[in-house]
Amino acid sequence: MADMRAIILAILLFVVIDASPQNQGWTVFTLKEYVDTRLEAIDKAVTKAEAATEKRFTGVNELRGALEDQQRLFMPRTETEAMFVSMNARMAVLEETINRLEAVKAGGNSTIAYVIAFVSTAVAIIMALRRWNTGIIK
Repeated sequence: MADMRAIILAILLFVVIDASPQNQGWTVFTLKEYVDTRLEAIDKAVTKAEAATEKRFTGVNELRGALEDQQRLFMPRTETEAMFVSMNARMAVLEETINRLEAVKAGGNSTIAYVIAFVSTAVAIIMALRRWNTGIIK
């Protein structure tokens, strides 16, 4: 940095002294002070710019990390579609089973009605035969 200051000071001294015949009050010491203050301002500006760039890259890296997590954790579309196809096939099988069970149940209800009717008729016949055997009915 010292070499750069010496070069800049020499260039400014040459330009100012060469461009200005009356020298406008510049001396080597005032030019050195001027160059030093300008270089300090430049250093501060560079430091601020580096800090801002670092903050920006930190945000970009966080976003990049979030996108990588999303890509790693989210299920791909092909897997999702395959899963839905499989689930739809299972649902179709379950619907078919439910329909068969409902048909059996409906058929079972009529069977129960026939059994009740048969038992009722048998009981009525048995009761009639008992009364006839006991002589109540002649």
